[in-house]
Amino acid sequence: MAVSALPSTREGLDKLLFRLVMAEESRIESLIYFHLPHLLDMLSTTTDDTVRNKVVECCSHLIKRLRADSKLQVPCDILLIKARAPTAGAFTRNFALVFLEIGCPRLPPQGKSELGQALLLGLAAEGTSEKDRHYGRQQVALVHRLLEVLEFIQPPPTTLVAHQVITAATATTTAATATTAGSGNSMDVENLPPSPPSPSPKDLAFLLELFLDILLIPNASRLLPPSLPPSSSPSPPPLIPIHGLSHDALLRLSSHPSLWSSLSSSSASSAQSTLSKLKLHVLRLLHSPLFTYPASLPLLLIAATDSETRVKEKAESLVKLETDARATNKSSLPSSLRRSLDKELADRLLRLFLGGPSLPPALPRTLISDPMRIKLLEWGMREVPETLVEETGLCLKAALTVLTPSSSSSSSSRHEEGIAIRALGARLAAFVAVRCPPSPFALAGPLLLAAVKKVLVGCYQSLLLQRGIGGGGRGPERGREGSALDREVVLREGCYETLAALAHRMGGGAVHLRHVQQQQQQQQEEEGGEDEEGGRVGEPGPCVAAAQVQAQPQLLFSDPLLLRLLFEALASEGPVQAIKVAEALGASIFYVYFMLFISF
Repeated sequence: MAVSALPSTREGLDKLLFRLVMAEESRIESLIYFHLPHLLDMLSTTTDDTVRNKVVECCSHLIKRLRADSKLQVPCDILLIKARAPTAGAFTRNFALVFLEIGCPRLPPQGKSELGQALLLGLAAEGTSEKDRHYGRQQVALVHRLLEVLEFIQPPPTTLVAHQVITAATATTTAATATTAGSGNSMDVENLPPSPPSPSPKDLAFLLELFLDILLIPNASRLLPPSLPPSSSPSPPPLIPIHGLSHDALLRLSSHPSLWSSLSSSSASSAQSTLSKLKLHVLRLLHSPLFTYPASLPLLLIAATDSETRVKEKAESLVKLETDARATNKSSLPSSLRRSLDKELADRLLRLFLGGPSLPPALPRTLISDPMRIKLLEWGMREVPETLVEETGLCLKAALTVLTPSSSSSSSSRHEEGIAIRALGARLAAFVAVRCPPSPFALAGPLLLAAVKKVLVGCYQSLLLQRGIGGGGRGPERGREGSALDREVVLREGCYETLAALAHRMGGGAVHLRHVQQQQQQQQEEEGGEDEEGGRVGEPGPCVAAAQVQAQPQLLFSDPLLLRLLFEALASEGPVQAIKVAEALGASIFYVYFMLFISF
């Protein structure tokens, strides 16, 4: 029997509940579609507790009927609107989320795709007002629904950046046409291509953080706390920490009620397969026009270090495609836009390398694993070197962080991994020393020189032991694996390259200082004892003072300990490394002789 309006009294709700209880299986779905939205509205509008209790009873009965028959559908699109309504009360939101949890897996593929598109809009602002948790309960529930329909989400056909370029080009053509042909042949503004339907920048930033959390999970078994004997404490043990994930971020993924349920059974491989499929869907969306390459490339590089073969191979192929597309589209993008995108890419690479919020305002992240950090920085130094070095502060911070023994040891549990990341830091230091602009080099030079010197002092004893100079009580060190020794060689090579680059740059500064002094002295003699600034002969002008500040770091090359280390390395290193030592030592000695020469 059809009902034209939902009863608002207790007696009317009693009659509705009776009809729902007596409804046949063939009619219950239509009753759900008709009555459920009104019942949810009543939970927020009624002030009578007896009426609200009766509405709760009706909703509870519908939940029982839905769980008893897996073929029944619910209006998921309407439920999502009810859950997000600003005027919705707690009862309305909670029941809407419960019905949405039941109905989401039952949707057809097209329905899941539409629900996924709707979930992306406004997801970043869901439930963030709760003080006890960074991610609100409502937001976590909607994230779980998003993970269930991630496979069916179809991204928009074009990117926001491409749309901006097309619109700008079309607007320019329109303006030119209107100026040439007059108002009669002008193109209407309404004919411009519409903006593609896509989430807001905040929603995309939130989605990137969620995708990064998924890609950082090494194994599905890490998503549940370790099992304890029955005699242990009844409180659940804490989750095992994962590199790069905060506790709240890990809890947001591990608390899914059904996605990882196979972990509690003996079929752990099924859960790992689920995680791998989820990562593949994430990679598909990262490569889609939904994201620009500065946003997607860092995450693809992280996925290229995954332990699952199919995820790693897929990520590597997408990295190649994104890199080739970036090189191909250089000429089609305006120079200002291309430079802005590359700058954003370099900033994301360095911030992920250093840890902390990669997409503010996100939760501070712990350091990601060393293989991921190496992958990010190696790609950046190879593909975007000029843009990367423009972020001088972040590059310098990254190099000094990994070169410092205390910082690197805290990020690596194994000695070999610590040496590998420090070797990359030495390469980054050489990279900065060669490409750093002159202005920030005045500050970066002394810091890099001090850090490299500290590393070489630490490597000196190991170098002597490798060559058999340290005595007979060091046998276990000489029996270390060849891979660890190779990494130490790479670490020292990076230090030698950094010293050579610093010596050449500093020597150039000294030559520049001498040139400036000669020019100013000649100018003072021609003007009869006063320079342009009004000073007396013999007093350095502002340009000379600036050059002296630039040349200050060169005084550190008079350190006898550093020169001794280089001479010892020249005698004990292999032929390839000895060439690098000779280059660094030659540049340093050249500077010393040059300073002695100009002093006379």
